Amino acid sequence: MAIPNGDGTVGVGSTLVAAEKGLDATAESKTAVKAVQSALREEGHRVSQGAIRSGAKFGARLTIYAHVGFAVNDGRKDYNACRE
Repeated sequence: MAIPNGDGTVGVGSTLVAAEKGLDATAESKTAVKAVQSALREEGHRVSQGAIRSGAKFGARLTIYAHVGFAVNDGRKDYNACRE
């Protein structure tokens, strides 16, 4: 899934796509939600499974918006470089 940049590193966009997929999968997995809930309870926090699912879905949406923002910024830089 990760798409390397021309210099061999993985780009921010690829990292954000992977994070979005992971958060989305976490929100839909009962096992993952229960694991997060038990880890939070060990730390003394009481959080419902619905809240964990909602938080993961919200995080997934945020990563999509960040991905779009980085893509727009890269496009702007390329456009400005072309105009110079």
